Amino acid sequence: MGTADPALLRYDRQGSKLFDLRPKLPDMRGKRGDSFQVSADGRQVAFGLDYGSEEPVCFDLHQRQVRKGHCEGSLTAPITAAEGLKVADWINRI
Repeated sequence: MGTADPALLRYDRQGSKLFDLRPKLPDMRGKRGDSFQVSADGRQVAFGLDYGSEEPVCFDLHQRQVRKGHCEGSLTAPITAAEGLKVADWINRI
């Protein structure tokens, strides 16, 4: 059977699951502060595939790759509404 998640599942005649294929999607919740970091030149971005900074990856624009683990070099949290442009009512809002 297929679902809108998306997922693809198959069961045998007794109702036992034979396989369950679902994509690994990043959990982009909790990416504020040090859980989302950028290099000074903007070529590297570090974040976690799980909540916050769990399962860290490094997106490296210069090398054109995403790799597991932390980025090399110095990265910092970006300037957000708290320090720069004032944007209100954006956290946990639709």
